[in-house]
Amino acid sequence: MISHFVQLVIDFIGGHPGLAIFIVFAISMGEALFIIGLFVPSTVVLVSAGTLIGMGQLSFVPIYVSATLGAVVGDAVSYWIGHLGKAWIRDVWPFNRYTALVVKGEAYFARHGAKSVFIGRFIPGVKAVVPGIAGMMGMSATRFTIINVVSALFWTAAHILPGMGLGRGLNVAGSANPRLVGVLIALVLLAFAAWYLTRLVLGFILPHLERARAAAIIRLNARSTPARRLAIRLLANEEGVLVPLFWGLVALAAAFGLLALTVNALFDPALAVSDNAISGFVQNFRTAPADEAMVVLTMLGDQAVVATLAVTFIVWMVLIGRFRFAAASIIAFGTAALFAPGARFLLDRAQNAAFFNGADTTSFPSSHATLSTVIFGVIAIVLSHNLAPRWRTIVYATTAAVVAAIGFSRIYLHVHWPSEVAAGLLFGGTIVSVVAFLLHGRPLEIGARWLSGALVLAFLAIYPAHVLRNFDRSVAAYAPLPERVVMTDPRWLSVGWHALPTARILLDGQTGEPFVVQTDLDLGAIEARLSGAGWTKAVPRRVEALLVSAIPLPMTLAERPVLPFYHSGMRPQAEFTRPAAQENARIVLRIWKSAVHIAGPDGKERMVLLISLAREALEPFIFGLSDLSYQPLDAADRHALASAVVKALDPEGRLQVRTPKPDLSLLAVTP
Repeated sequence: MISHFVQLVIDFIGGHPGLAIFIVFAISMGEALFIIGLFVPSTVVLVSAGTLIGMGQLSFVPIYVSATLGAVVGDAVSYWIGHLGKAWIRDVWPFNRYTALVVKGEAYFARHGAKSVFIGRFIPGVKAVVPGIAGMMGMSATRFTIINVVSALFWTAAHILPGMGLGRGLNVAGSANPRLVGVLIALVLLAFAAWYLTRLVLGFILPHLERARAAAIIRLNARSTPARRLAIRLLANEEGVLVPLFWGLVALAAAFGLLALTVNALFDPALAVSDNAISGFVQNFRTAPADEAMVVLTMLGDQAVVATLAVTFIVWMVLIGRFRFAAASIIAFGTAALFAPGARFLLDRAQNAAFFNGADTTSFPSSHATLSTVIFGVIAIVLSHNLAPRWRTIVYATTAAVVAAIGFSRIYLHVHWPSEVAAGLLFGGTIVSVVAFLLHGRPLEIGARWLSGALVLAFLAIYPAHVLRNFDRSVAAYAPLPERVVMTDPRWLSVGWHALPTARILLDGQTGEPFVVQTDLDLGAIEARLSGAGWTKAVPRRVEALLVSAIPLPMTLAERPVLPFYHSGMRPQAEFTRPAAQENARIVLRIWKSAVHIAGPDGKERMVLLISLAREALEPFIFGLSDLSYQPLDAADRHALASAVVKALDPEGRLQVRTPKPDLSLLAVTP
């Protein structure tokens, strides 16, 4: 929904560039106005405009000129306000509400002199007063204008150019996953909005709210309404009443998130495909040392470890006579232990066997994530109950990091899907938040230091022994399993090809460009035949490709690596290029592995490989820079290129070729 709305906004702005120019001018001028600029979010608007330039929706020169002119005009107006009103400006609204800021601006100008006009333009808050202060303190108009214009040129570039780079990066993301662009833009806009709102809240809203809060308490004390006492408690935060309110809201948010995720798991097939794609992407980074480290990490959440900690915790509560809290802990831990298997039994989440081979297909939610979150979380809440807020925050953050790391280890080791881990974390977060809510304000003398010592001893007694005893077995159990479906050649050619994806699967579960060829030819034979037909093998440069594709550079098409594409999170087995009909464009052929293997009469197996085609074009940027863009092929071009690929792979007509649909050809070695 958000990404769709963002796309509508992008399309609207792209169709009304004049409006965008006016908005950029007005915002740039507004932020430079004396005092008023404190509340104008120019950074959000200008970086967003730069992003749209980078995405090709707006032109660079008009936006750059309008932003620069707006900044120059705004600073000039501020200068003349200060120059003409230095005798009365401190007594006139709204300037009289910000006399402290004016005093700071005067001190800043006195310390830095004329260069403060240049430097101050780049400092939020200061830039809204320095031009006016320059006028108040008698700086000459000529000198101010020169500095104003020069600083505006640099200030505009500092906002527009990073946005342009961001826009080009989003275009690259769109090349790999078009539906993801709207989400990324929405996240960027939300981040900027959060930054601006934080600035607005800290600099303007909170001081006004504090005054309003004090006034409201005075008014409520003079009344006798039934809700007066509750309102005063909330406004005055008596006995820290806002803390349980916070935990209650967190519990509700986590429960709502779990419900939403469960509904999607049951009724949205795209979530299952996205799970597989994200897991597949993570599998690309697996190495033997990382596997061993992740096994050690995931064993922190094994039942032997968390059960030992839970039992130690409960026994301690019984020994010190805290029977009610021991019972409450048993209920919390028992609920966590029963929730995951109970939910799996009731939900019985179905998954597509064509894609899912390796993780537990009936583990929604993850027991590992659920138990780790609840047991570690409850223990952290209890142990930090009497600590100072700063130390309590450190304990919470450390525990959250450990639990998140355990959850990630399950995804990395391909034991659980991301949605299963997320469900476990959300349910566990709900339980922990409820416990924190119930504990607030209650005295809890449990001998936290002694309990911490007992828990450490229990951990040291079980965890090292558990790792030493089960490490090798766990490494073997979590080793990557090759996904394979074996079938005969006739079955593959008749119906088996249906089991394979017909298009590249993106990380969000959507599909990219179609696969035009399925073949069981050996990869080496494919590479040799393509090279003989005029295709050039691309050297794999994944990190360089990611950086180069996101940053406009003065590079030719031949110097640029191909765009970094993934299918179900997997890198291609090989990539080939050849010139396209268009100037400064090329066709990119990618070869992907599949899970299907063909059993030959000699007992040997041949993996079915998938081939996709895309066009990449070099597009001019600014100042002699250019970047690479992805261009989907239309049906006619794709069909013609697919035919050329089949001919290159079968120049002598010795292979079996089937065309089950216009854009897909199957090739098999003739028996």
